[in-house]
Amino acid sequence: MRVPRILFLMLLTILVAAGCSSAPTGSQANGGQTQQNNTPEKPATEQATPAQHNQTAIKKPDALKQKQVAFIYTDDNLMDQYKEMHTIQYKTVDELPLLALKEWQKGPQNKKLICLLPPSVEIQSVKRDGDNAVVSFSSNIKKAANMGSTGEDLLVKQVATIMNQLGFKDTMFEIDGKKIESLLGHVDTTTPAQPLDLTQVKQMK
Repeated sequence: MRVPRILFLMLLTILVAAGCSSAPTGSQANGGQTQQNNTPEKPATEQATPAQHNQTAIKKPDALKQKQVAFIYTDDNLMDQYKEMHTIQYKTVDELPLLALKEWQKGPQNKKLICLLPPSVEIQSVKRDGDNAVVSFSSNIKKAANMGSTGEDLLVKQVATIMNQLGFKDTMFEIDGKKIESLLGHVDTTTPAQPLDLTQVKQMK
């Protein structure tokens, strides 16, 4: 009979289909584990944050340097000169001479002494001319520093003494950046002023 044969073929087809569906997959054939790539992963490169970039861009301020300088002051009667040690803070060597003169102009620590350069006079610049310093004052120095030849002589020598401690031999003077024959009209400043011998200058006790 044909019917049993048809049933037999249908049954065989069902068995084959069931066998295929139960066959192990590739991952099951390997014991249920997926094969991993043995190539090591490269670590991710760290990216700098904006804050880190800003910290890198901002430079730290340079530390201030210090220099001990002997300032020369006089008594009220212009009879004696005395030295005082002062500490100057600066960033660059080029700015040190002008800073030192301005600090000297502020006056002595000892109230019995005076500075011969009035505070109204501007110390405009300090330049180098060979081995010498060239110091320029504002034009009001003639009226503000109302002194005779003794006071003017002390003034130019005190300035020259400060400059000598900062790498200059002698000191020339200008008013408003122009060469002059005299600061106050008594002492010849066409030749450089020489510094005092600090070992011969007394120190106020």
